[in-house]
Amino acid sequence: MVPELNFTVRDSLSLAVLLSGVVNVMGKTARLLVFILITIALAGCGAKVDLPAARVAPASSKAQVAVYLDSTVSMRGFVNYPTDTEYALALKAVEQALNIAWQDSELQFYRFGDKLRPLTRDEFLQASTPLFYKDDVTKLQDLIEGLNPDQVSILVTDLFQTDQDLQAVITTINNRFFKKDRVAALLGMTSRFNGDVYDIGAAGRRFRYQASDNPESFRPFFFLILGPQEEVLRFTSSYQKILPEGMTSRLLVYSDTWAAQGRLVPSRGLLPPGQRTYAATSSLLPEGAPYPQFLLKGHPGLLLLDYEITLPYAMQVAKPELSAGQLQIWKDGKFAASSAPVLTKLEVLHTVSREQSLNCQVALHLDPSKLPEHGIYRLQAALNPELGNYRNIQKVFTDWNMDVSGISGWNDANFPGNTTFNLNKFTDGLAEVAYATFKPSFSESWIYFKY
Repeated sequence: MVPELNFTVRDSLSLAVLLSGVVNVMGKTARLLVFILITIALAGCGAKVDLPAARVAPASSKAQVAVYLDSTVSMRGFVNYPTDTEYALALKAVEQALNIAWQDSELQFYRFGDKLRPLTRDEFLQASTPLFYKDDVTKLQDLIEGLNPDQVSILVTDLFQTDQDLQAVITTINNRFFKKDRVAALLGMTSRFNGDVYDIGAAGRRFRYQASDNPESFRPFFFLILGPQEEVLRFTSSYQKILPEGMTSRLLVYSDTWAAQGRLVPSRGLLPPGQRTYAATSSLLPEGAPYPQFLLKGHPGLLLLDYEITLPYAMQVAKPELSAGQLQIWKDGKFAASSAPVLTKLEVLHTVSREQSLNCQVALHLDPSKLPEHGIYRLQAALNPELGNYRNIQKVFTDWNMDVSGISGWNDANFPGNTTFNLNKFTDGLAEVAYATFKPSFSESWIYFKY
C-alpha cells in the first residue's frame, strides 16, 4: 500500500525541485522513480486546498411535511361543485409531488381555523366537500408561530386577512423563518369558486361570487410554504411539474439566495481596451471543482468572468450589482481571513435575463501588489439585485390584488371575486422585510487565485 503523502503546496513544489536537480546523476531506473515522485508531488498541489462548504444545507433524504388546511367558511366556495375543482385537484397533488421529490416522506394533515386539529387521511379527503369548511376565524399568525422550522409546512389558504392580521403574519414569518437556510415561498393558483367572500374593505363587507367557465374569472388560493430552503424548492419544483395542463400557478420565493448553483467561469469575451488580465489555471483545486482559478502577476489587471445562474422561477432582472465578500488566504492547512485591499473595482458589464436564466459578464479589478504575501487566496463574490429591481421581481401577483377604491359601488353582480383583498400589502411587506433581513443575492460563488 502506498503511504499517504501529507505535503503542503510549498512542500510539494520544493520536493519536486530538489528531486529534479539530482536526476542527471542517477541511472535510468532511478530517473523513472524520481519522475514518478515528482508527478505525485505536483498532483498533490491542488488536492490540499479546501473547497467552500455548501452554501445551503442539502435537502434531507426523508421529507417531513405537514399540510395545514384553512377550514374557515371563506374557503367553502372552492369546493361547492358536484365534481372536483382545481382547488380539490391541487390538494390531491400534494402527495404525488412528495413521491416524486423524495423516495421516503412523512406527511401529516391538519385543519386550522377556530382550533388546530390533526386529520386522518379519510378526514383529509373530506376537504373536497363544503361541510369541511365551517370555522369563523383563521388565526394564521398563531399557527405560524407554532410551526417547526426544520420541516416543510404547507399552509393552504385564501390569504384573506385584515391589515392588522397581515402585519402580525409578516412579523411572525420574519421572526421564525427568515434565517439561514430557511425560506418562505408563496405558490398561488386559481380555481372555480361558488360561495361567499367575507371581510372586504374597512367595513368587512360580504359578497356572493360565482366564477364562470372562463379561467380569468377563477378565484386565487395559495400554498404558503415554509421550511428548509432546499426542501421547499424541491417540493415547489416537483409540484408545479404535475399540475394539470392549463392550471394557473405563480411562485414567489423569499430567501437569502435564489440560486445555490450559480457558476462563475472565465469569460471568452474581449477585454475592455487598455486592460490586462491573468492566466487561468486548473492546478489549485481538485479536478472538476466548479470555481475559476487564476495565476496572478505583480501588475494591476482584471478578471473577466461570466456568471451563469439558473433561477427557481421566471423573473426579469435589471441592473444587478456585483459585491465582494470575504478574502481568505491558505495557511497552515486551512483558509484564514485576510483584510488586504486587493480589489479596486467591481463591475457588471453586460446582463442577459431570460425567464429562469441570468447571465452576466462581470469584471473584478485587482492590484496584487496590495497582497501581504505570496500564496493561494480565494475571494467570495455575489450577484445581488438592487432594491428597486427586487421590489419589481416580487410583484408576481399584482393583477390578482383587489383594488377596493370602488367598493361603494360594488354588489354581487360586479364584485371582482377573481382577486384577493390586501394581497399586494402582504407580498410587498414580505419583500421589504426579506430584503432588509437577508440582503438577498441571485447567487454566491468563490474565485481562487495564486500569487
